[in-house]
Amino acid sequence: MLAARQLDHDRRRRPPWKPLDADAGFGAAVDRFRAPASAAGQAAERWLKESALAEVDHIATYVLVEAGEVVAFYSLGMSEVVLQTRERKRLEAAHPRQGAVLILWLARADGAKVDAQTILMHAVGIGQIGARYVGAAVIALDPYDTETERFWRERFGFRRSATPVRGADGAALRRLWQPLFPES
Repeated sequence: MLAARQLDHDRRRRPPWKPLDADAGFGAAVDRFRAPASAAGQAAERWLKESALAEVDHIATYVLVEAGEVVAFYSLGMSEVVLQTRERKRLEAAHPRQGAVLILWLARADGAKVDAQTILMHAVGIGQIGARYVGAAVIALDPYDTETERFWRERFGFRRSATPVRGADGAALRRLWQPLFPES
């Protein structure tokens, strides 16, 4: 069974994001979660239902629950990206390898009102908190396939790093990244 508990920080006007843990009674809401029909959406749905709880000790998964339904979720881990010289200059970083908060999974329920920007903003906020303890400079993700790479690059301005990854469609892709602390 899956479950959730409330985040400890300010909840006054924030959506009820919850870290995933093993409290009883939450499994039915997760079982009812349906992601969009895209290949990436279906893979994310399967992962949430079949693997998220088993990986809770080393992957931080947050779910957005509204009226007892899971409407979105994302999972974070720690990793790194390899950046080219000009990319490092933007971050004022000398070393090519930079710590990264890695978005492992991110999905919303099909038809949910919450948009990807809202989910991403929450993930970045949690990533910023963690980065202060572990020294991450960027938020990154491995695109599921060519279609999702295009989505993240065009809609949110993610950039290709020098870190190679293989998409589910077999495409040779690059880990995508953005500064975790954009310039003000």
